[in-house]
Amino acid sequence: ITEVTASNFDNLVPQIEDAIKGAAYISLDTEFTGLIREPDLAPTLFDSPDARYQKLRQTVSSYIICQLGLSAFTPITGKNEYRASVFNFYLCPRSFGIIDPQFSIQSSSIEFLCQNDFDFNKFFYQGVPYVNSVERDAIDQFLENVEAINYPDEKRVQEVFAEVRKWKMQKDSEDTLRVNVPNGTNGQLLAADLRTRFPGLSCDLTPSGCLLLTRGKVTAHDKSTLRDSLVGFTRVFDTLTTSKKPLVGHNLFLDLLLMFHQFHEPLPKSYSRFKAELHALFPVIYDTKHMSLSLRQEADPWIKDVLRAGDLVELYHGLSGITAFFSPQISGGPSAIRAHEAGCDAYATGVVFLKLAHLIATHEISPDVIAPVGPPRPLQWRAHSAAVRQFANRVNLIRAQSHHVSLEGSDPALERPPWLCVETLNGHRSLEDLSRVLARCGAVDIRQLSKSCLLVATGNYGCARDLVSAFRDDKEVRVTKYRRSRRDHGLRAALWSLLVVSATLTSYCVLKLKGTSLAGLPDLGTFKPSWGFGISKQG
Repeated sequence: ITEVTASNFDNLVPQIEDAIKGAAYISLDTEFTGLIREPDLAPTLFDSPDARYQKLRQTVSSYIICQLGLSAFTPITGKNEYRASVFNFYLCPRSFGIIDPQFSIQSSSIEFLCQNDFDFNKFFYQGVPYVNSVERDAIDQFLENVEAINYPDEKRVQEVFAEVRKWKMQKDSEDTLRVNVPNGTNGQLLAADLRTRFPGLSCDLTPSGCLLLTRGKVTAHDKSTLRDSLVGFTRVFDTLTTSKKPLVGHNLFLDLLLMFHQFHEPLPKSYSRFKAELHALFPVIYDTKHMSLSLRQEADPWIKDVLRAGDLVELYHGLSGITAFFSPQISGGPSAIRAHEAGCDAYATGVVFLKLAHLIATHEISPDVIAPVGPPRPLQWRAHSAAVRQFANRVNLIRAQSHHVSLEGSDPALERPPWLCVETLNGHRSLEDLSRVLARCGAVDIRQLSKSCLLVATGNYGCARDLVSAFRDDKEVRVTKYRRSRRDHGLRAALWSLLVVSATLTSYCVLKLKGTSLAGLPDLGTFKPSWGFGISKQG
């Protein structure tokens, strides 16, 4: 795995771009500084895809990607083999001009990263910067006045300029000069500024966070170089979007939202607009979580246990242990998988994707999954790609009304059991008592409809049956299917108002046709129906 920080990013960009352009597909994984901004935004079984997007949109505005793994899988000509080029990026936004990004850190997420040996020094001190479209426009305006860069510690930066100027004028001095970056100063920005001010020198940010200047290496540095330094990782994102290569992730809905927001543009309010714009950026996206869950329903018994794996690394090891005829070899990956390091997880995701594609194409999962491709033989990427086409642009959705979203066209019909109303009769059972019983029934989410009624969403039909059975012999509790027209007071008021208006218009038309006097009817030109919506406790 190639580790990428601000100190080596510029030098590695050509290698990264070549790997993307030559790949058959790209797998990604990210680590974030937080997951849920507030309790009301937590995922629930009541969430439609649109509602989930609106929740995550609020979360995405608060947290950032602190590490991104990218693995490019390239078929080797003449061999039944793919070569993986794996990169692990540390990312951190930087201030420049009037742009001063803010982000939040959630304690539970940081504790999780600590448990998995995340290097916070590399994140904060050496993270590669990035921008979205709004910030990129700000860069262009900033560069128009690049001669007037404002640094937090202007006095110390001026001392650095003086030190470099003195060193450059001393002909008998050493060929290199090491300078410490002043506290609070963007090292990338200062390095680019030094290259612009002293065009006869090279200036690079070292892994230790110092600036290393070298004389005798005359390179052309201008405002475009400074712009590239400020744009940072977004250059890689631009290469991904222009290449149009298939993108692969594992349970990646939140990853997609974060990448869109940080590297492209702020998330739109409209869920449908987001899907359309994301599809334009990445026409083909695969989610190995959705693939494994879907295939598990149709797979032969021998592989169901493998596909039932609880997380990515389990799935990776399970599929890696399966021997399939002419399964392609994969080279270039890490010798051992370290869970929750973005680079390792990106590689594991790419391997899982290729293993599943090969098993589907060669009928190893189930003869019913896809039409045969012929006798066992080494397969090219074209065959693997065709085998998984049915899963394209379907992204897993955890704990929601639908199991996945469709990034191309309409979302699938709601797949969970209908909502249930659990109502206590005569006030003999408290809602707290009912909630405790419901919690034992499995995956359920609860909302209070009234002082005596709970609205319950269940994760599957087995759970729904258990819930009904739990109260079947309880004379003090009634379980019914939720009907919004009966329970939603606002909707009922609207329906009654529509009924009144409809009846009035019908009478008006009938009497008008019969020529009957209309004196007894209200003046329709001034008629104002009452739309009295009540306030319910649905949440």
